[in-house]
Amino acid sequence: MLKPFIAPTSADVAKFDNPTTPQSKALAWLKNDMIANSPQSLLQTVLDRYALAVVYYSTASYPAGGPFLNGDSFCTWVGVQCSADMTTVTSFSIAKVQQESPQFPWEVVLMRNLVKLRVDGGWAGQMPARQIELKKLEHFSMIDNSFDGILWNLGLLTELKVLILTNNKFKGPIPPSLGNLKKLNWLDLRNNQLTGGIPVELGALIDLQYLSVGENLALGGTIPNLSALQKLIYLYMDKCNLSGSLPTFLGAMPSLRYVIFHKNNLSGQIPAGIGGTDPSKGLQMPLACNQFSGNVHLYCQAYAPVSTSKLLIELDRKVGCSCPGMNAGCRFVPSSSCV
Repeated sequence: MLKPFIAPTSADVAKFDNPTTPQSKALAWLKNDMIANSPQSLLQTVLDRYALAVVYYSTASYPAGGPFLNGDSFCTWVGVQCSADMTTVTSFSIAKVQQESPQFPWEVVLMRNLVKLRVDGGWAGQMPARQIELKKLEHFSMIDNSFDGILWNLGLLTELKVLILTNNKFKGPIPPSLGNLKKLNWLDLRNNQLTGGIPVELGALIDLQYLSVGENLALGGTIPNLSALQKLIYLYMDKCNLSGSLPTFLGAMPSLRYVIFHKNNLSGQIPAGIGGTDPSKGLQMPLACNQFSGNVHLYCQAYAPVSTSKLLIELDRKVGCSCPGMNAGCRFVPSSSCV
C-alpha cells in the first residue's frame, strides 16, 4: 500500500535493500507502530508518521530534548503541530542538528497538508525537486544550512506568504517564477551564491513588505523596477555587485524604512529627494562603498540634527550632502570600511 508513495523510483526502492538507511529504519519502526497499524488510521496519518521517522533517522542527534518518534500521537512530538482532528501534520519545525551536515530527506514532502515548514541549522544536500508538491505551504524557511544546487520552481507554491532561504549555498539564478507568488509578503534570499541578476518579475509582488537578496556577491545586474511595491518596508540589496544608477522610485515608496545598498558598484548622482519628504518616518539608507558622485539633495528644512534625526543616509566622503548648515540626515563613512 505504501510503496507507490515511499519508493516511487528504482533508486528509492534500492534504499530499502540496506537496513542501515534512514528509510529502512523508518519503515521498520512503522511496522511496529500501533497507531500506523490501526485500522482507523488514515493513509495520510501513516505517511506523516513515516516521513517524520525518516527525518529522525537521518540524523543521530534529532531532536534535542522532548518527545519524538514514540508511540503517542505525533501532535505531541517536538516541532510538530496538527490539524484540528489530530490526523495530519500541518506545521513542522526541524530543530538545529549537531551531526555533521546530514542529508535532508525528500520524504518530508509526503506530509501533504503542511502549511508551515521550517528547517533550521546544519542540514545539507539539495532542495528536493518534489518540494513543489506541498501546495498548501504558506511559510517555508531553510535557515543556516548548507543546502546547495539551484532553486527549483518555487513559483508553483502559490499559497506562500513567507519564503526564507537565508545563509545557505544555493547557486544559479533567482527564479523569475517567484513573481507568481502573489500572496508573498516576506522574501529573504540573503547570503547564498546566486547569480544572474534580480528578476524584474519580483516587481509584481505587491504585498511584499520584506525583500532581501543581500550578500549574493556574484548576483550582478541593475536594480529592477520595484515601484509597484508600495507596502515594502525593508529592502536589502547590499554586497550584490549591482551596477547602474539608483532609481528615483525609491523616494516615492511611502512604507520604506530600511533601504540597504552599500558595497555595490552603483554610480552616478543620487536622485534628488531620495529620502522622501517626511523624515519622521525613520528611513535608514546605507549607500556607502559605491561609486556615487555629486551631492545628495534632501528635503532638509524639517530635519533635526543628525544625532536625533530619524532619517539617516550613509555616504562616502566624496559625496556631498545638501542640507543647509548641518548636513542633517547624513553620515559619512571612511573609505577604510569599504575594504
